[in-house]
Amino acid sequence: MEGSILERIAALRAALESRYVLEDITVYAAGREWRLSSVRLNSLLARHPDETETFPHGLLLWPAAFVLAEWLTVEPSLVAGKSVLEIGAGVGLPGLTARRLGAQVTQTDYQPYSLMLTEMNALQNGITDIARFQADWRSFPEAGPFEVILGADVLYSRELRPALSVLFAEHLQRDGLVVLADRLPANLDYFTPRMEREGWDCAIELCRTVWEEEREIGLMFARRRQGSRG
Repeated sequence: MEGSILERIAALRAALESRYVLEDITVYAAGREWRLSSVRLNSLLARHPDETETFPHGLLLWPAAFVLAEWLTVEPSLVAGKSVLEIGAGVGLPGLTARRLGAQVTQTDYQPYSLMLTEMNALQNGITDIARFQADWRSFPEAGPFEVILGADVLYSRELRPALSVLFAEHLQRDGLVVLADRLPANLDYFTPRMEREGWDCAIELCRTVWEEEREIGLMFARRRQGSRG
C-alpha cells in the first residue's frame, strides 16, 4: 500500500481505538480473503449501555453480512457492472464483495464511527474507489438512482422500517433490485408484507450460516410490481 493509504488506515484505527476495542478477523468471499475489523461486543455495550435508536449496530460484524456476501459470490451477475448502494454498511463486507465483483459501489451509514470503520476496512483490503457518505434513512440525501440496493441486518428498528420502504422507492431505478439479509421470522416476516402492500414483488430465500452457532437467515429480493407507482 502507498504511504498515504497506510497513514489514513492508521488514523482511522487510532480514532476508533480511542473509544472501542477492535478485533480483526479474516473471512473468504468472492474468491479472496478479506481482513475485516469490527468492535468487540463487550466494548460496545460498555460505551453505549442504555442507548436504543442511537446504538451503533454497524460496528459489529453480523451473520447476515456473511450470508449476503456469499449470495453475491454465487450470483455475481446481479451486481457486476451495476450501480450498488449499501445501506447501514458498518463493517462493509457486502459492499466490498460487490465491488470485487465489478459493481460501482456507494456505502452509507448513519453513525460516523461506523462509516469510519467502513472506510478502514475498504482501505486495508486495497479498495480505494468506493464512494461513501453519512445518511439518515428518514431524510436521505439525493443520490442515485441505483440499480441495486443492499442491506444486511438493517430491519432491527420497527420505527425506521417505513423510512426504508420510502428510501427504496425514491433511490432505486424503476427496474432495480433490493436485496436484504436479515433474521427470520423476527424482521423479514414483518417487513415483507409492508413492501408488498406498497407495490413490490418480494421473494424470500432461506439460508443457514454458522456464526458461533447455526443461525437461520433470510434473503429478501424485491422489485417494483409492474404498473405500481414510485
